[in-house]
Amino acid sequence: MDMSLTHSLGFDSLKLMQFFAGVEELYPDAALEDWFIEHSADGRDTLRSAVSYLVRFLPARAAKG
Repeated sequence: MDMSLTHSLGFDSLKLMQFFAGVEELYPDAALEDWFIEHSADGRDTLRSAVSYLVRFLPARAAKG
């Protein structure tokens, strides 16, 4: 969960675009590119940080669990 998609897991641009497209299909209002730009330079582009970002786009009921 805490490994960088690009630095540790070796996601290239094609894998990133596939990841973004899959997530944005489920959460159309989420712009993962914004998250990635903010988090990738220093290796904070982890699944944990992506999930934390995406929680904002869940309906209020689902977010409460």
